[in-house]
Amino acid sequence: MDFEDLKARVIELRETQQSIASVVQDQPPDWRKEVVRLRLELSRKLGFVSNSTNDWQAHASASAAWSRFRKNLSVLRAALAEHQARWSAVALDERATDFQASTRRIRKAFDDLEQGLAELQLAASRSNPT
Repeated sequence: MDFEDLKARVIELRETQQSIASVVQDQPPDWRKEVVRLRLELSRKLGFVSNSTNDWQAHASASAAWSRFRKNLSVLRAALAEHQARWSAVALDERATDFQASTRRIRKAFDDLEQGLAELQLAASRSNPT
C-alpha cells in the first residue's frame, strides 16, 4: 500500500463513519440493521488499514510523524471499540449525553488521524522532494 492508497482508505473509513451517523440521525426503516451492517463494514476497513500499515514503511525522516499516525490509529480503534461495546444497535440512544460524548470522541479521533496523515505526507515530501 502506498501513501495515496493509505490516504484513500482513511477517507473511506471517515465516510463509513459519517454514513453511520446519518443513519442514526435519520432513522430510516430498519435503521438498526443498517447500523450493524455499516459497523461491520467499518470494522473490516479499519482492520485492513491497520494490517496494511504494519507492512508499510514510511521514510526514515518521517518516523516521528509515522509514530504519531500509528498512535492516532490506535486511539481511533479504541474509541470505536468502546463506543460499539457501550452502544449496541439495540441500546443506541442518540439523545443520551453519554452517547453524544462518545461520538465526539470518535470525531476527534478521526480528526487526529487525518491530521497525522497530513503530517506524515508533509514529512515524507520534505525527505523526498520531487
